[in-house]
Amino acid sequence: MELRINKEIRETIRSSYGHFFSGISNIDPDKIVDDVLSFEKPHEQIAMLRRFYGDLKGKKLLEVGSGFGNFITVARVKYDIDAYGVEPSSEGFDDSFSLAKKILLDNGINPDVVINGKGEALPFPDNSFDICYSSNVLEHVDDPKKVIAEMVRVTKPGGIVQIVVPNYGPFFEGHYAMFYVPYQPKWLWKLWLKFISRRDISFVDTLRTNLNYFSIKRMTTPLVRDGNVEILSWGDEVFRERMNTANFSDWAGLGKVKVIVRFLHTMRISSFIARLLSSGKAFTPIILTMRKK
Repeated sequence: MELRINKEIRETIRSSYGHFFSGISNIDPDKIVDDVLSFEKPHEQIAMLRRFYGDLKGKKLLEVGSGFGNFITVARVKYDIDAYGVEPSSEGFDDSFSLAKKILLDNGINPDVVINGKGEALPFPDNSFDICYSSNVLEHVDDPKKVIAEMVRVTKPGGIVQIVVPNYGPFFEGHYAMFYVPYQPKWLWKLWLKFISRRDISFVDTLRTNLNYFSIKRMTTPLVRDGNVEILSWGDEVFRERMNTANFSDWAGLGKVKVIVRFLHTMRISSFIARLLSSGKAFTPIILTMRKK
């Protein structure tokens, strides 16, 4: 079955979401929309889940922050995964909750699999899902620690929780697709954006730039200490693989990163730089994968 998104929905998203992020990242709005609505990217995301869980066919999966629903669409149609999503209604660009339902319906999927809700209070009983997944959401929520705890709560014993989130410890910020000074306060970053880069600074206040390896480790330490989860990976090995091979897709601002990585390959120092950044916990993104005990 060929998956599709109708032209009206695409143009709606392009006119607001695409133009807004084009304005802060200097990336063509068509590329931004193509990437956020891509039916190819979910294959990479599912491959990362399978790396830690194995075959997902028939498994019950929850995506926290399901956006426009393309991940759930691919998971259900192409992988036979019993996938559900949580997305807040009437928040964010174009009311992604409503548009996700339309995209699911256009692809023959019951739109009720996407539920109105927030990560801090998931509307499901304990031990409901084999896999609980989130990508590029934690930096936007009100309470990251509560979201992590909720994701663990609704996951079955033996299941996994995987959270992909930007690390604000490295030297690149993906939303603005630009050089970033690690651990800097927001006021300093705003000055740089306003007077040097000439970018819109309003989006900075929506980002949790305090998220990094060390802060997220503090959030998960009580879960590990109490015996609720074991941490399988932080994603640093994935970062080293990508740096060593330059084999990663150029979604959104990653095209700029790929140019740098290829230059490091030419200079034959990519492996050294990868080890250096990884040892300083400056790898990105964080791909936190936990197994619930």
